[in-house]
Amino acid sequence: AIGDESLAPGNGAVIRSDVPVKVVGGADGSEAMVLQGVPIGEPIASHGPFVMNTKAELQQAFSDYQASGFGGWPWATNDPTHGQSDRFAKYADGRTETPNLGGVTYNQCG
Repeated sequence: AIGDESLAPGNGAVIRSDVPVKVVGGADGSEAMVLQGVPIGEPIASHGPFVMNTKAELQQAFSDYQASGFGGWPWATNDPTHGQSDRFAKYADGRTETPNLGGVTYNQCG
């Protein structure tokens, strides 16, 4: 429930960021995602995972991705899997982070 209003499963709500509101989860394990942003006053063009300002910039983003995979794919083939492997995150500075796969706690990013 948000304030005095109940929400059916699968529904969302828009709430004001400048007004206090009580949010209560149900016994069935509710989840909430809170997003906030200020309009930046620029045009938006989007397609798939890309969001740019113009259609020409979208076309350039697709071209860049197709040419390099935004930095390249570190494997020899474009296959979606490359054998058995643990989960990991590889950062631009070369660090690699792996979760603790023995339990439910994963390494946290700072």
